[in-house]
Amino acid sequence: MPASTTSTKMKVSFYGHARQYHNIKREIDDAFHAVMESEAYVMGPALARFEKELAQYFGMKHAVGLNSGTDALWLAFFALGIQPGDEVITTANTFFATAEAIWIAGGKAVFVDSDPVTNNIDSTKIEPAITPRTVGIVPVHLYGHCADMKAVSAIAKKHKLWVVEDNAQSIEAHGDGFKQGELSDAVCISFIIQKNLGTFGDGGALITNRPDIELAVRRMRNHGSSPRRSPRRIPQRQAETHLQVDRSAPHLGQALHRRPQRQQLPPSHGITRLPARLPSLRHRTSQARPSHPVPRRSWH
Repeated sequence: MPASTTSTKMKVSFYGHARQYHNIKREIDDAFHAVMESEAYVMGPALARFEKELAQYFGMKHAVGLNSGTDALWLAFFALGIQPGDEVITTANTFFATAEAIWIAGGKAVFVDSDPVTNNIDSTKIEPAITPRTVGIVPVHLYGHCADMKAVSAIAKKHKLWVVEDNAQSIEAHGDGFKQGELSDAVCISFIIQKNLGTFGDGGALITNRPDIELAVRRMRNHGSSPRRSPRRIPQRQAETHLQVDRSAPHLGQALHRRPQRQQLPPSHGITRLPARLPSLRHRTSQARPSHPVPRRSWH
């Protein structure tokens, strides 16, 4: 008589943030308590520290904390002077927010196809899409690796266009001989919970080397004034409030400090192995392994 078999069901969490929280609970709790006791909950010292750390982490001059990655995008477009009807080229293979931000800012999204190998924007399709109304290009970094920023930058310089990187999904990935931000006017980041540097809620940031963009975005996130109690008017169309609460900054700061030790993957064909300290992530997906070599991948 055959032996009876029993199956054991295991529930796998979609995100696993509770486990992450338990791993660094003391650090997170201490940081949150410090913010709560400070009574500085909006654009306070915790955010200022995180902005400084984030800029240093990317090797760039300025970082501005915002409500979301979507806000980062359309505030960047405003800071760059977008006008109603201006055309902005981006990839069709992206989340809705990329095109939405262009629309919110008054522009028109012009879609080009994605590269069949990388699934990022196909740089060979950009130039044929340029018209007299084109003002900028928004490449999107997907699946942990960068779009071809060298090609995008060359096209932008040739046609005198600005470039804003939508980097919601590939924080800290490097391209072939370049880092994010080196070949663009600004980099926009999302910290919503499912991103590879996510907070317990939502958040975003804009990173740039241009002081004019940094100053404009800081003013727009605070009713058009900078510093906080010194009103200096900007066009009403741009005078919106996009505040980054300090309660998100401690968790992001703790996660940011831990990312370098988690990023030590061999510069091979994408993700080939994962550290032993993350047994729940030992599985691999075909989407996470591009068939072309990439200098540095970002991962969740």
